[in-house]
Parts: sequence; C-alpha cells; structure tokens
Amino acid sequence: MIRDGLKIDPKKYTRMKERLVDVSEETTTGVKRLYQMQANGTMLFPAINVNDSATKSNIWALAIGKKTEMLATDGGDAVVNLWHDCTAADKEEAFRKEEKDVLRGQELENTVLDADYTRATQLAFELGRPHKLFELFSELCR
Repeated sequence: MIRDGLKIDPKKYTRMKERLVDVSEETTTGVKRLYQMQANGTMLFPAINVNDSATKSNIWALAIGKKTEMLATDGGDAVVNLWHDCTAADKEEAFRKEEKDVLRGQELENTVLDADYTRATQLAFELGRPHKLFELFSELCR
C-alpha cells in the first residue's frame, strides 16, 4: 500500500515531514528499520520506539504537530485522544488573574482612603484579606 502510494507520489512523505515533529513505531521489524534509517542518515524525523514500552498495548500510534501544539494518541480501544499543550494558555490565565487581583487590591486601598467602608469591606471579603477586614473594623470602632 505504501509502496503503491510512493509510485504515484514519490515525495509524499518528504512533504509530510514538514508537518510532523516525530512518529512512533511498535513493531520489531519497523523499529529495526528505523534504527537502520538512523544509522544511514535517511531518517526524516525523530521516532519513538513504543515496542519496549509498558503501555504498548494502550498506545499504538502517536503524532505530534509542530504548529498546532497537538499530540494525538490512539490505542487498542479504538479511541483517538487529542492532547493540546495549554502550558502557555495556563500561564497567561494565571498572569491575568494575578493582574486582576492586584487591580482589585488597589481598588480596596482607594475605597479605604475614600472612606467607602461598605465597598472596602465587600472587597476585603472577596479578595480573602481577613487582616484588612480587621483593620477596617478596628478603624470603625474607634
């Protein structure tokens, strides 16, 4: 099947390598061929040997896209799982949350200076600042 496809389009896999980071192989014969390709310099992209893996029966295909930051795995249960690397998105979300908290903390300090104690108390509760609540109540009780 692959050989027939290469007769029709000999550069198919050479073009495909631009979209792949690496591949996986689980058969002993396939792994031996990959080692041969690595030795003679014809390997188009890195390959993962899952033949020796403890999870061999669970993962039989692995593909990683360079531009999409996606990982696709497929296993013996016929379920394809798409994994998205959300590390950057998680860091961005954490930064936005911290930035929002800083702005709300500044708002809290401004409401205290403006003697808007009702709003200051509400913000202190929302921001989880018990010490600030204590200071507010102490100020009000004087």
